[in-house]
Amino acid sequence: MAGASVALASPVKDDSVKLPTPVDDSPNQRQLAPFDLEAADISPANHPNSGLPQSGRLLAEFQGEVRALSTDQQYVLTDSSTADATYLYDRSGNLVAELAGYLSDFSPDEQFVVASSFETNTTGVYDLSGQQVAILPGYLTGFGADGQSLTTYSEPEDLGRLYDFSGKLLAEFQGSTIALSTDGQVVATNSSDQISHVYNTVSGQLIRLEKGSLRGDRPVFVLEDQYVATHPWGLEEEMGYLYSRAGNEVAQLRGSLISVSRDQQHLITFNSNTYLYDRSGQQTAQLEGQFRALGLDDQHLITHSYGGNISRLYDFSGRLVAQFSGEFAGFSPDGQGILTNFCADGNSCLFDLNGSEVAQFQGWFSDFSPDGQHLLTTTENTSYLYRLSGEWVGQYEGGRGTYSADGQHFVTSSFGEDVLNVYDRFGNPVDQLRGQLSIFVPNQPQVITYSERQGASYLYDLSDD
Repeated sequence: MAGASVALASPVKDDSVKLPTPVDDSPNQRQLAPFDLEAADISPANHPNSGLPQSGRLLAEFQGEVRALSTDQQYVLTDSSTADATYLYDRSGNLVAELAGYLSDFSPDEQFVVASSFETNTTGVYDLSGQQVAILPGYLTGFGADGQSLTTYSEPEDLGRLYDFSGKLLAEFQGSTIALSTDGQVVATNSSDQISHVYNTVSGQLIRLEKGSLRGDRPVFVLEDQYVATHPWGLEEEMGYLYSRAGNEVAQLRGSLISVSRDQQHLITFNSNTYLYDRSGQQTAQLEGQFRALGLDDQHLITHSYGGNISRLYDFSGRLVAQFSGEFAGFSPDGQGILTNFCADGNSCLFDLNGSEVAQFQGWFSDFSPDGQHLLTTTENTSYLYRLSGEWVGQYEGGRGTYSADGQHFVTSSFGEDVLNVYDRFGNPVDQLRGQLSIFVPNQPQVITYSERQGASYLYDLSDD
C-alpha cells in the first residue's frame, strides 16, 4: 500500500520460574479518571481529565474510519461505517470529496484515489481533487509493480482486467488477478473452475493469450519472478505446485507456500510441519512444527508446534539450533533474543538464541520500545511495562499497549471502551483520547484514533508544546 496504515496455544506450567519482583524506582502510576463518552465537546478546554497534562490537542476530525494516509501526510482516506462511500480529506479535516465505494487506496504514485463498490461491482479512479477519471468494471485487486497500472476482477463474468490509470484497458483474462510479475509481462490468476492460469500481457494491446493452465490455488510469483507457485485447493488437498514462468510444471510442493528466504534460495511450505525446497524444487529439509518467521540474520527460521507448545529455531540446512517453551511472538530489537507467549502460566518469556531463559513477564507480549530497552505486555484490560532484564516498571489501565514510533509515548486501550490512554515513555499518565488506536503518524508526534460509537476518526497532537 502506498499510504501508511495500521495489523494461541495452551500454556506450559513451570513452577520453578517466578515472576520478577517490582523495582523501587517505578514511575508514577496514577489511575486515570473515567472518560465521559457522552461529552459532546472533546476539545482540550472541556477535557474530562483536566488534572492531567493536556498534550492530546485535537487537530482534525474525519467521518468514518481511516484507511490510508498519503506518505506526504497531506491527504487522508476514510470509509463510512453506514454507507458505500469513501471520503477524501486534507490533513486539516476539510472534506475534499465523497466517492462511491468502500474498498479504497491511493495509487502507488499517490496521484490518484481508487475506490471499489461491491454494490455496483465497479471501481472508480479519481484525482486528488476528487474528480472522476474513470469507472471500471469489477473491484480492485491490486496495483502493478511499476505503479502505472491496476487490476480488477468482475465476479459475474469471472474476468480479471488490467488498466492504466486513465482507464485504458490493457489486457483481460479469466479469473481474479492474484499476481502480476514485476515487469508487468505475465499475470497469474485463479478462476472459478479451480484452475490457475498464466497469461502473457503486452502493454497497450488488448489481448487474451493463455500460456498455460496450472493445478492449484492462489498463484504467486517467486524467485525473482522466474517461477509461479500454487497452493493446495481446500483442506482435502495436500500438494501445491511449482511452475516455470511459461507454465511448465517443475515440482510438487508439500503443503502451502508460506514464505521465501530473503536470499531467494529457499521456498518454505507448511501443513502440520514445515518443508524447505531449493530453487529447483527439490525438498531439502522437513522441520517439526509450523513456520512462524524468518530470522533477522537471514540464516534461520522459527517454527511452532501446538502439541507441546514448543517453538524451534532452525538454520536453512534443517539443523535444530534451539527450542523454546511457548509460541513465538517476536525477536528482541537487537536480534539476540526470542520472545514467546504462554511459556508458563500464560506469561511471556525472553530467551537467548541458545534457548536459555533470560526473563519472564506477566501477560502476553504487546510491543517493544523503539530503543529496545523496554517491552509492554498485556492481559485483557491491563498493560505492564518491563525492562528487558525482567525488572517490572509499572502497571497501567488498558490492554494492547503500543509505542509511538519515536518512543516518547505509549498507549493502551480497554476492550469495549471508546478510550485511548496515553502515557509518556516513563509510564506517567498524560492524557485520554476518544476512540481506539488507528495509527501513529510517521515521523510526527501525532496519533489518529477511531471511535466506532461516533463513526469518526480524530487526529491528535501529542507534543508538549
